[in-house]
Amino acid sequence: MLEPIDGPDGQPMDPIRVPEADLESIEASVRKLLDQSAQQARQLDSLAAAPDPIPMPFAGFSMPGLPGMPAPVMPPEPKPILELDGEERENELDSLTDWVEDFLRGRFAS
Repeated sequence: MLEPIDGPDGQPMDPIRVPEADLESIEASVRKLLDQSAQQARQLDSLAAAPDPIPMPFAGFSMPGLPGMPAPVMPPEPKPILELDGEERENELDSLTDWVEDFLRGRFAS
């Protein structure tokens, strides 16, 4: 048996009797409210989560003075082949030879 509920004046309230025909609609309303509550809880969880980082589409084009923008990464200044030494010079000469044989000769040889 259910325990009586006290009203605002401290006196026990009389139980409310609902006709059985109304119970189904009340039950459907309660289910709908529970579903809405669960949906709102999921929405609150997604809103409380940290946002995904926003990709910076023009991060390579930094603008001085704008906070949060990374400084541009500049490639090292190229050196003429005659200023290179050792293996670095050999690699550049090999690349130049390949370019001349593969590209230039194909364009100008007839």
